[in-house]
Amino acid sequence: MAISVRYRLRPPKKGQTYSNPHVLQCRITVNGTQDSGFSAVWKNEKIMVNPAKWKCDQQRTSQRDDPANELIDGHRSAIREVHRNQVARGWTPTKDSVKYEFIEGIEPELKPDGSFYFRAWDSSPKPVDRRISEESAITEALAAYYIQFCGNYAKERKERWQYVQRLLIRYLEETHQPDLPCYKVNAGWARRFHAWLQTIDTGRWKNRKISPAHASTMLYRIGSVLDWLVEEQLLISNPINSIKWPAYQQKEVIFLEQHHIDQVLAMQVRGANFSAHWWFKLMMLTGMDYPDAKLYAQNRQKYESPTLDGTGVIISGLRLKPPHVQYDIPKLPQVDALFAEVTGIPEPNSHQTLYSYLYTLQDMLGFEKRITMKTARKTAGVMFLYAGYTIAEVSRILGHKSISTTEKYYVKVTRRIVESGMKRVNNR
Repeated sequence: MAISVRYRLRPPKKGQTYSNPHVLQCRITVNGTQDSGFSAVWKNEKIMVNPAKWKCDQQRTSQRDDPANELIDGHRSAIREVHRNQVARGWTPTKDSVKYEFIEGIEPELKPDGSFYFRAWDSSPKPVDRRISEESAITEALAAYYIQFCGNYAKERKERWQYVQRLLIRYLEETHQPDLPCYKVNAGWARRFHAWLQTIDTGRWKNRKISPAHASTMLYRIGSVLDWLVEEQLLISNPINSIKWPAYQQKEVIFLEQHHIDQVLAMQVRGANFSAHWWFKLMMLTGMDYPDAKLYAQNRQKYESPTLDGTGVIISGLRLKPPHVQYDIPKLPQVDALFAEVTGIPEPNSHQTLYSYLYTLQDMLGFEKRITMKTARKTAGVMFLYAGYTIAEVSRILGHKSISTTEKYYVKVTRRIVESGMKRVNNR
């Protein structure tokens, strides 16, 4: 029972060209039948390569010490291990059975005829063939709610509802209550379901369970169904809407303080890390995402324009990341100094290379928290606040759709920011 695991550059969409870095696509062949292909993701990271250095015949890049090559090796070994495990169970693996178990992290179900049932991929809600009432099974009520309200949802939102539906069915089957009626859903049942959810693998990554907060979002969906039944006068009350479920903890806003910023700008980095350090500085000084920073660096004149009074320069554009919000960035003097360091621009790094360098930068700075590309954007937000810009203006600089995003995830008001505000007010 042979298996072949091959990689290729994912074909670009019509009218587009290969990006740099570009996503690899994995294609597995089992017993002579080839899969159509899926994005190569390993350890929660897309495997991306420089198209110019990708060697299809060698199934590797030509770049020495490219982290992508290690990711490819790990990805291929994991797929082959899934195939070996299925053979060891006495199964006859297919391209779909191997792909399913690798991507979802759960075994497919073997039917009596030897074929497979892929429960996680069966996303079609079962039709409701009778009027919903308090006697109806909670699974039927959820399916009816889905048909009634979820038809126009975005694909990702639909999939979340379908995921809850699958897990609910699985839980009721495992606890021998497949036809649990709606009127028997109570606070005790909800807490037991919430606890059970936390024993389940997330699906995409092995050994990672559903978090309490993630389980809470599923119970809130069950609660929405019960609220709907109450509104339709099919239930007297919703017994679980008063329960306060665990919520996601707000992430700490991590950014570089001024002495770290000064260190980053003063560092004389040479050799293989020069390019990664240069691109990190550009993101830190502008607040741009990496893809936007690359476009700006390649054609600065396209994005720069003078202010109305002619005293400064604004960098303007639409973010590549949806929903493609407009950004308007005051160009700092350090940006011109950064471009003066180089002739042309350094060759952009792959995301893997850049992230690998940020571990090194973290050690050089003695920074206790993990430095990522988002750290550069958040540092830029704080720098502009230090300079006297308001949060509303910083939100526009970073290209956020709402100020609440900036306040919640990107900036933290410090004493120095308050002092900057005092200077601005006193100078009016």
